[in-house]
Amino acid sequence: MSPVPAASILSLLNQSAASSAGILAYATGSQIDDSLVNVSYRQLLDTATEKATWLRAQEGFLPGGITLVHFKSHLDNLIWFWASVLAGSVPAMSTPLVNTTEGRRAHFKHLWNILDNPLVVTNRDLLSSDFALNELLRVIAVNENVDPAQNGTHADSTCAKVSSNGHVDSDTANQLEGVAAVMLTSGSSGHSKAGYHVASLVEMHLLAMYTKVNQVQIAAVEVLSNPLRFLQLITEYRISMTFAPDFFLAKLLAYLDKAPASDTSKIDLSPLRFLTSGGELNNVDTGFRVTEHLRKLGVECNNLIIPGFGMTEICAGCIFNRTFPVTEKKEMQEFGSLGTPVSSMEMRISPVDQRRKESLINEVGLLELRGPIVFSRYLNDPNATKQAFTDDGWFQTGDLGSIDSQGQLHLAGRLKELININSVKYFLYEIEDAIEAARIPGVKPFCVACFSYRETTTSPEIVFVVYEHEYASDDTEARVSALHAIIRTVVLVTSARPQVLPLPAGYLEKSTLDKLSRPKISKALNEGVYKKEEDLNASTLHTYRENTFEVPRDETEKKLLQLFPEALGIDIEMDINMPILDTGISSVLPHVLLG
Repeated sequence: MSPVPAASILSLLNQSAASSAGILAYATGSQIDDSLVNVSYRQLLDTATEKATWLRAQEGFLPGGITLVHFKSHLDNLIWFWASVLAGSVPAMSTPLVNTTEGRRAHFKHLWNILDNPLVVTNRDLLSSDFALNELLRVIAVNENVDPAQNGTHADSTCAKVSSNGHVDSDTANQLEGVAAVMLTSGSSGHSKAGYHVASLVEMHLLAMYTKVNQVQIAAVEVLSNPLRFLQLITEYRISMTFAPDFFLAKLLAYLDKAPASDTSKIDLSPLRFLTSGGELNNVDTGFRVTEHLRKLGVECNNLIIPGFGMTEICAGCIFNRTFPVTEKKEMQEFGSLGTPVSSMEMRISPVDQRRKESLINEVGLLELRGPIVFSRYLNDPNATKQAFTDDGWFQTGDLGSIDSQGQLHLAGRLKELININSVKYFLYEIEDAIEAARIPGVKPFCVACFSYRETTTSPEIVFVVYEHEYASDDTEARVSALHAIIRTVVLVTSARPQVLPLPAGYLEKSTLDKLSRPKISKALNEGVYKKEEDLNASTLHTYRENTFEVPRDETEKKLLQLFPEALGIDIEMDINMPILDTGISSVLPHVLLG
């Protein structure tokens, strides 16, 4: 196979168009036996070429500028990605928008700044819904009413809301020289940043085109709610490579553990060779048990599941573990390692204490990467670029990890995910995992976020827990029960009492990687976004305590109720029936009482 010239990503499209392969795309809500859209790579080239001609003719289109592609369906996004490239612009793939008014307006302003007033391409429905609050971005809408497989399209435009100045900013033009596309980061650590990629772009789409094989595109929600459909698709299209994060593997395991034989009698997974995983650590027991099930359905190897590490800045997955879960099972590890890097990248662990130059084997430190597949800079964000790289050119991922004696990478959390309580450091994800593992009634799974919080600049750090509740907002008993369970769980991990805030559905936004953003939630808390729910929670708990409060029965109980808040250094309402762990008792307290 001849290599794709780095100078032009269009070479990849042209080469794949010579094959008979293409994209099989399912619409959201379609059934497994419904007709699907089948677009060959030749049809993709022809359709994108036609749309590129239309795009170039639109008022406000700037050759060499950025076109932000914003559609719901995978197929539309892919077609307009290539149309933007063929039109002579640099495509940027949009990310899902937050639901809050202020958050969405802030996102539009941020995109306008970092992408230098991009032209946004979307459809009419999304123009009315997603961009109803837009007052900055130039948006054009297309009316898609012809099957792209028929090589036809009728596209109408709307007037741009903000006119262009007629040219691409010279600084932006210089930065975009030789750039094939711009990708926005997930935004899980704050505002999205725009990173450069040349040629290598999307792990699944471009890889399938390069190897000239079919690719099946389906919305994640379609298989998340029905794990059997995932297996049916692999069987029907003889899929050899796919992706599934650990939380979906857990759903798949729960289904396979209980599925009757009739459900899987027609499943044949013998073509499946690689099931890559990422976005979170892979549980060894889950991986081992899922593999056992899949072996019975035709999978031929024990190391089908391949945990990996990737970021937008490093062309998706680039570090892989090819021995999971067999090695980890033998070594009785709870989570799998992430493996070793691909040949075009190096990794190292730098000490958190910068006075030392090298980390020891198995020592937790800062994960840093370098190589030709690592991005070069963030667009229009020199400060972020400077902070992202070391003086000797290594990209600082922001992750904490270690490398074992076999050269395998093990992650230990994010640098900003440490909290210091009584001079002891804890990883926030460990606290979240403990709450998830407790399976507390009323706490929605995978919707718990913990972060460091200070009431004042001089106050000590405390754990603040925000979660989405599944009970009715006026169900006081459920609210109090969940509160007590969370407090006990956190105290057992940290020996410190947390602040807890339950939120109804709709408040907690997830990133494109299906992760809650601690920085965004913390920022929203500090800015008063949750003020209504904070007041409701405080009022509900206060009323509950008033109605259930029991006074001391004797002098001893009275003295203890005075002593405990003083010893703990906290201001809480206590009665004689309050569970001791709810107070935040720590190892320090017995010494205080004895003193």
